[in-house]
Amino acid sequence: PDAEARAVGVEALFRHPSDDHVRLLAARLPDPDPGVRGKARGALQELAADRRALVVDLATAALNAPDWRGQEQAAVLL
Repeated sequence: PDAEARAVGVEALFRHPSDDHVRLLAARLPDPDPGVRGKARGALQELAADRRALVVDLATAALNAPDWRGQEQAAVLL
């Protein structure tokens, strides 16, 4: 439940990119903490250079999800 721990997790996933880690980063887009979700969005934006199709698919799914936080971050990302 600690936002700082989640932020460290986002950084770790970003530093060791894989398709599974990109999916886990996308799961942080609707995070309750604005810093964590912004950090996740930024990481996804950078990772999109190598994994564009996956990032676009995950962001589109976040746009279609009911949580406004994820929708907001996905809209900025896309």
